[in-house]
Amino acid sequence: MRQYRNQRAEKAGAKQWFYNWMVRILIERVSDYCLRRAERYELERRHVKFVFSQSGGHSYSQTAAYHELLKYQAENSNLVLTKWSPKREVLHWGLVEDFPHHMRAGLQLADVAASAFYMGADKLDTGPCAPEYAMALRDRIAMNRFGTQCDYGVVLQPDKDWKIDITEDQRQVFRFYGYDFIERW
Repeated sequence: MRQYRNQRAEKAGAKQWFYNWMVRILIERVSDYCLRRAERYELERRHVKFVFSQSGGHSYSQTAAYHELLKYQAENSNLVLTKWSPKREVLHWGLVEDFPHHMRAGLQLADVAASAFYMGADKLDTGPCAPEYAMALRDRIAMNRFGTQCDYGVVLQPDKDWKIDITEDQRQVFRFYGYDFIERW
């Protein structure tokens, strides 16, 4: 994602468009996973709660508003990006919270997982890629309804996998999770 710009999102005027875009990817996949699980196990409680780690410069009320905007767009079939859709049945704006990092162990565990993938794909800031940490999480990575983790539990952005300019050692962790880097069209 280094040096990537989404000019359409920038034009919308949000000061944290990149953060909200990453949250969108999270909301789409997590809401799908939670809805499928609720239906599979016939669960009465169906709403997912999003808890974010507080950090400087982010407006979590803006994130909650974006969360609600996605839900509204999904309800009205008016999504700008249509590959994935947030599952509105499990979303509620009142269930978006933020806490200081040290107050929630789950936030620290999320950082461990994010760091594992960062180490697996980054070679500019951390030295050679070390994908073994991300690979060790395989049994904890969500699968889509077809049983694959590619573009669901592990999402490579901002483009098609074969168009992304990364080195072979950076691709290793993504290949492990189902990306093949073969041009489709």
